[in-house]
Amino acid sequence: MVNKFIIDGLQYRINSDGSSVTVTAGEKDLRGELILSPFVQFEGESHKVTKVGESAFEDCVGLTSVKIPDTVTEIDRLAFAGCRGLSTVKIPATLTEIRSWAFARCSGLTSIVVDSENAFYDSRDNCNAIIETATNTLIAGCMNTVIPDTVTEIANKAFCDCNVTSVRIPESVTEISNMAFIGCGGLVSIIVESGNPRYDSRHNCNAIIETATNTLIAGCMSTVIPDSVTRIDDIAFCGHCGLTSIVIPDSVEEIGGWAFAGCEELKSVVMPHSISISICAFNGTPWEMERWREK
Repeated sequence: MVNKFIIDGLQYRINSDGSSVTVTAGEKDLRGELILSPFVQFEGESHKVTKVGESAFEDCVGLTSVKIPDTVTEIDRLAFAGCRGLSTVKIPATLTEIRSWAFARCSGLTSIVVDSENAFYDSRDNCNAIIETATNTLIAGCMNTVIPDTVTEIANKAFCDCNVTSVRIPESVTEISNMAFIGCGGLVSIIVESGNPRYDSRHNCNAIIETATNTLIAGCMSTVIPDSVTRIDDIAFCGHCGLTSIVIPDSVEEIGGWAFAGCEELKSVVMPHSISISICAFNGTPWEMERWREK
């Protein structure tokens, strides 16, 4: 029995119920607005479109907007990841599950709106983000996101490769994935509100520091590392291509894995001789390449 078919450049798979389908792939040269049909015809039968599959439109860089029909209940992981031209996303009321990194690496994204009738996700206070309502977790942001003061968690890769330039972390946020801001090369300002019980941006350092452990978990091109920080966490500056120089104070005992990896303009690093440097901490930086040449 045939359970896969292609219509108008989109590939579909018939689901186990025999009546609904998943969009599994689109042609990489898709351009402009993508309008997914709520129903498709195959071999004389009508099938409801209920899911956008894993990596279905990953790296379709020509897409500028997506219209998701109200028949869709699930968007799988990485479904629209890497769609750099995507500027607007509207989430219908019917969606009950958005899996990990569905909109990661969408660097051109400026607007995210969840239908106000959706029971599982929201864009409260016109925040330009997707928030999981039950847990108050921000799972996907964009360059215009304003994090509401009711959010308690920022998820893994929530702002991955986003063109956001400034971030304000409200008092309410008590959990931030160390990969939440990976690849935000244009980020110049990070402020944690002073009443936050877990994180801080002491001395206007333009970074997120876990207060109890003095660990810097996320920085940006304007970060000045305070001399009270003892550890730079894994991937803290990873992919921040705007960073050109950094001074690491004597208080820092360890630099985590891939902490500065992918900082393509990083040419100057000043740090203590006794520091412990984890694997690939400076991978792909001009500073590291110069060190190898000197050897």
